[in-house]
Amino acid sequence: MSSWRLLASSLDVAGNPTLLIKHDFQTTRYTVHITDLTFLWTETLDRKGIIKRALNEDTSIDPSEGSDQLRLLLNHVRRGLDGEDETTLEISSRENSKERLDLLLTSNLPSPLKTLSWNLRLKAASEYDFSREVLLPILGSLFTADKAVSSLLNKVKDRENLIARINSNLSSTGRSMVDIFWELVPPKASKDAQYAALLKKVPGLQTFDEDSWRDSQEFVGELGTHELCEELFRRGLECRAISNTPADEAWWTHLGAGVTIRDAPHSPPSKAPFLRKETSSTVFQTLDDTSNTAGEHLAPALAPFHAAQETPKPQPKTTDDNNTDSDSDATASTVSDLDAQ
Repeated sequence: MSSWRLLASSLDVAGNPTLLIKHDFQTTRYTVHITDLTFLWTETLDRKGIIKRALNEDTSIDPSEGSDQLRLLLNHVRRGLDGEDETTLEISSRENSKERLDLLLTSNLPSPLKTLSWNLRLKAASEYDFSREVLLPILGSLFTADKAVSSLLNKVKDRENLIARINSNLSSTGRSMVDIFWELVPPKASKDAQYAALLKKVPGLQTFDEDSWRDSQEFVGELGTHELCEELFRRGLECRAISNTPADEAWWTHLGAGVTIRDAPHSPPSKAPFLRKETSSTVFQTLDDTSNTAGEHLAPALAPFHAAQETPKPQPKTTDDNNTDSDSDATASTVSDLDAQ
């Protein structure tokens, strides 16, 4: 897995740029990337290109003599880029243009061979390439780190539960952690003082406060760009491969008259449905008829409402029976009526 590594935390030129490098050396080819976190420069050479450059520059190792000499040359180029012993590395810009960066590396060879010199000619890459080679792999590494933190926090919580269970079992026998680590606490102190002293000696027994821990990690704002890159890339940041490629670099040409990013949120109902007297009694009856999963839990809480909604005893018919029936038909409602609304 390739890694972005610190090439220069603060290059000694105007602007003091931070430079990162990533390379991939295969048996017969190599690819080198350099970025200042704004632009990207790249060179890729295959076997044919490597042999051609070696002949043009008359290198002290001739890769055309065989695959072993090609591997030897590539190994010395990699060593020079990694800053290993007995190597040097210089950077320049052809005609002071952003379009190309040149790297000149040297690597000492055993006597009587002369020092190997190798030029890398990196060309400016597109924004698309920057996203693919720099941004997305770093986002992949960030995602992996975030998942690792979540997994570690879960393991810490498992440890917390284990310690709590041990404390509970000890308490049931009239003992505590102090009795186990008795040699770490003052013998004549009170139980509370002994336990406080024990927590200082064995911090792992302390209750883990995730919020406080997260607050203690928020120190990035105290670092400048150079310091941040030194901390993050000095040992190399492994770049996780991203299966999906970045968005088409001309995606904005497909917007047309406009594309909705998000719809307006749905407004909540202005008020809750109104339950008439007759309806409420029907609802409570329906709840009573439900299965144990709901009815048994709701029945005690709804008992007072049942009492208030008891059906009145039948009354003797009067001359107004017809009017009463018509009123009842006009006002009665059922749960299905509510559903229809």
